[in-house]
Amino acid sequence: MKHLVEKGVKPERIVCITFSNEAANNLVLRIGKVLGLTGASDKLNSPVIRTFHGFSADLLRSYGDKIGISKEFKILDPDQAKVILHRNLKVNVINCHKYIGTIGTAKDLGIKLEEFQQFLNKELDKYNGVNMEAKLEALNFEFQTMHIRRDWDRKKTLVSEIKRLKRIIELKKFVNVWNAYEKLKVKGNYQDYSDLNANALHL
Repeated sequence: MKHLVEKGVKPERIVCITFSNEAANNLVLRIGKVLGLTGASDKLNSPVIRTFHGFSADLLRSYGDKIGISKEFKILDPDQAKVILHRNLKVNVINCHKYIGTIGTAKDLGIKLEEFQQFLNKELDKYNGVNMEAKLEALNFEFQTMHIRRDWDRKKTLVSEIKRLKRIIELKKFVNVWNAYEKLKVKGNYQDYSDLNANALHL
């Protein structure tokens, strides 16, 4: 940054982005010393030093209305998001942690809720409207009573189908929670950490 400024680049035209608040604060101090920025007037001519989320939030506060985001949005950190799932949707604590992590990772990778929903619908179509929970219960009962019928040839197929059904049921729960979570955020005018980055890129 010092090299750029010495070559004639205005400090306020430079953006420096890092991962943590601690790193950003450290850079503010170090760069302030190197560039001799101390007074209030210097702040106007200072480089922008922010975290990824902080920089994205700044952009959305300034221009979010161009993509339908209120500039007065509130930021929802992962712990607050877990509390929202637990309080409003009665999701157990372990799943709150898992779901928020998965939603964040999906958004960071550019995977949308609609894509999860489409995949789930394809999987559900294969069962043609069958009650998944009842089907799983029946398969579990069949598996647990195999020794009575001595039908060992069916064991591998049963285990495979039970695993498949469990995955689909878990995915269905997850998609329903994600759907409800997005509605709760709209109602409360929230942006979570992954929204900040995704919407800044969209903007």
